[in-house]
Amino acid sequence: MEPTVTGLSQTATEAPLEALLAAPSGRRDYFSTRFLLVYAALGLVLVGSIAAFVVFALGPTISSSPAWASWRPSSGTTQNVAKQIADHVAPRYHLAGGGQLVAVVPSNPTVTAGTQNIALNAVAVRSAETGLTDVTQLAPGEAEMYTMCGLGTHCAIASGEPSRIRGQLVRREALETALYTFKYLPTIDSIIVFMPPAKTSTATTVLFFQREALAPRLKLPLIQTLPLPNPPLPILENTVESGTIDALTLPRLYLSNLTQLQSGGALLVLNPVV
Repeated sequence: MEPTVTGLSQTATEAPLEALLAAPSGRRDYFSTRFLLVYAALGLVLVGSIAAFVVFALGPTISSSPAWASWRPSSGTTQNVAKQIADHVAPRYHLAGGGQLVAVVPSNPTVTAGTQNIALNAVAVRSAETGLTDVTQLAPGEAEMYTMCGLGTHCAIASGEPSRIRGQLVRREALETALYTFKYLPTIDSIIVFMPPAKTSTATTVLFFQREALAPRLKLPLIQTLPLPNPPLPILENTVESGTIDALTLPRLYLSNLTQLQSGGALLVLNPVV
């Protein structure tokens, strides 16, 4: 009797399995297709959730980073970018009569001796406080030079009279040019700006900027350093920016002379004006 019971149990247990296996193949395909569709839908939901999370996480970061300035040069060689900067800045500065204050001419650091262009290989800066001289080597591609030239003799400003207000305006223009250059030409470590001379003076005045001195300003929008949307005329006191302009430019204003090096090239010697 025991074998008979066992046989009945196996038959009862296997019957549902046999019935399932005997089901039409179309029905099995139907259930398989439904499972695949469900898995595909879940996969799409997962991908969409991940994408939404990325957009939500990165969106505020991107939108919260304002542009450094409303204008920026397009990419190019160092001299091409420097020319774009000069062409953008110079027309914004005007004389009282409406003409352009000065032309801004970018170039590699060179000086003219007769008919020859001599490269500036180094800058020697004499400290007003210690009297010591710090020599900075000018490696190719790491320094930029701008010449600010008026329409008068030897690049002097032809019209109007020299004044403290006009001098500060010219220094503002040099500062704005330097800030743009350091911001958009990251290989540049130092900038030499030859200032327009006074009509009756033969002295050559230079602003010498080094990146580390202006680095904190490059982390702020330009409008925080120079908040006026347009430079004032040289007959108007700049009460808004005066302190900032003087603090960033006067310690870097020098009288200059040149010494030719035996190895070739020239050394620019800078003595503080103040």
